[in-house]
Amino acid sequence: MKNILMGFLISTCMFLMIGTTQEMFITSSENGRYIPIPCRDRVCMMDSRTGDFYASDYGIWKIDTKLSE
Repeated sequence: MKNILMGFLISTCMFLMIGTTQEMFITSSENGRYIPIPCRDRVCMMDSRTGDFYASDYGIWKIDTKLSE
């Protein structure tokens, strides 16, 4: 029983030591930045950080200053 307990404690300590890092976590992810918005017969895209709207013209996304109503 003592051997099992020591093995568990040693493996737990090794797991904790391997998982420690000296660096700060980087949280600047681009996930969720662009939000799809339906605009009549097409789909527009909005940048959630800047509030800019984009429209697709033949596969190229350009800033759209006027949204179709």
